[in-house]
Amino acid sequence: MTGSSSLAKTINNRLDKVASNILDIYNQVEAQNKKFDVVDIKNKLCGIEEEHGIIEMFGIYMNTIESNIGKGYSATTLKHYKTSKTRLFNFLSDVYGEKEWNS
Repeated sequence: MTGSSSLAKTINNRLDKVASNILDIYNQVEAQNKKFDVVDIKNKLCGIEEEHGIIEMFGIYMNTIESNIGKGYSATTLKHYKTSKTRLFNFLSDVYGEKEWNS
């Protein structure tokens, strides 16, 4: 931000801190010699430690359904979810070429 007002100085200081934090995170992640992208840096900046994939979340929800069969859920419901999970996995693999989704 241009200008010499106190608001401009405050905003510029905050932007400098954010830029410095991003650079620190980038250097930390790069030092680990692992693949990463801008989303990984954003997650670290925002304090998000772990991100669950959609296939993994599907599995977690299916475990909930399985443990509640007869208590509001039926075996048929679980079967439909399993089919949906398989189709979603196949779709993601076809579109993104990924072979190792969080399954």
